[in-house]
Amino acid sequence: MRILHARCPTHAPGVHTAEVLVTTDAAKHATVTVPITLIVPAYQMGLRSGGDSYVDTADDWWLPDQHYAETEWGWTGLVDRTRTKLVQIR
Repeated sequence: MRILHARCPTHAPGVHTAEVLVTTDAAKHATVTVPITLIVPAYQMGLRSGGDSYVDTADDWWLPDQHYAETEWGWTGLVDRTRTKLVQIR
């Protein structure tokens, strides 16, 4: 189920609430109210481990991997590349 609410775009930071009304043929509870809460952070960062920068299908930007520096983020260690070992599956 996809619910769109014109007064509350999902990309706006903050706490968004809504109610979904489910109507059935049940005798006792013909309508059930389901509360919905969506929390959208004001800040989002995508990090692409082991890769270059990237833009996904939602137009979100993913930053490339980087070595750790004080007050920054990144990987630690001595190797700055990804290693892959190919194994034949039998």
